[in-house]
Amino acid sequence: QGFKIGFKQQPQNITSAPDGLTGLFVTAENPNVTYQWQKSLNGHDWQNLEGETASSIALDITIHDNGAYYRCVIRATNGETLPSAPALISISTDAPTYRTEYYLEQTSSNLNILPLYQS
Repeated sequence: QGFKIGFKQQPQNITSAPDGLTGLFVTAENPNVTYQWQKSLNGHDWQNLEGETASSIALDITIHDNGAYYRCVIRATNGETLPSAPALISISTDAPTYRTEYYLEQTSSNLNILPLYQS
């Protein structure tokens, strides 16, 4: 009773050049949840990504990721689950060709993905 499961921040669509390095993240309304990232090639059939159980995921984008979807499923301690909105990956040769390395910054209320290095 009173337990709220939901998202404050949903993953966002990404347009990347081939061989780009980027990331997705979600923020849950309640900190007492677990995370599981999933990938779909058609937006309907989802597969768990082994080992991707944090609120963020780093993605090394290849040409094969064009049109792929990613989402995060949160699970509450009472067993209730909720999938995030899907984030679509689009590959474009017009997108920036730099790679950005990211690091994770934990604050009292957020896990932030911040750029560390660009080339």
